[in-house]
This record gives sequence, structure tokens and C-alpha cells, in this order.
Amino acid sequence: MKLVIIFSVDEGKQNDLYNLLSDIGASIFSESKVKGIYTGIDNNSSFFGENKLFTDSKMDVVALTDKQAEILIQSIDELNTSKVDFPLHAYCIDVERMTAK
Repeated sequence: MKLVIIFSVDEGKQNDLYNLLSDIGASIFSESKVKGIYTGIDNNSSFFGENKLFTDSKMDVVALTDKQAEILIQSIDELNTSKVDFPLHAYCIDVERMTAK
């Protein structure tokens, strides 16, 4: 069992992500709005003179089989290659234990 956490920009590839989850048979997942913060901005190139950029982001969490998680990560990599704007960032974590139901 794997837990996959996916971060995305709100205006990004949410519909693509929903389609990928459906394609691999993930019928249940959780989604939450989060504040995305990017700190790698040069002060000289920032319109407001700050070195931080804030955006509305989403975090999706889904429990999957090992095979589903592998397919999802690979599919996200392919999606990010074909549509380079607003990449999805996915992380796969091993689940040691879980509740019975």
C-alpha cells in the first residue's frame, strides 16, 4: 500500500489529475486547498520587490496499491513532460499500517 501526495497549482492540471486517478481505478481521494509559496525569486525580477511568490495550490492525497502508485507517478511524469506549465509534484510514501476499515 502506498500513499501518494500530489501538489498542484489551482489553475494547473486538476482535470488531468482527476482523469489519471480515474484511469488507474482510484475511486476515493482527498483534496485540500493550500497556500503555495515559491521562494526562489530574485528581488530584481520581482514586480513587488519581494523574493516570495504566493499562489493558490491544491494537495491531493490518495491511498493506492503499489502498482497503481507506480503507474500514477509515471503518468504524472509523462504529463509534466507533455504539458510543462504548472507541473504536478507527486510523492509516494510506504504505508506501514492502516485501520481495518
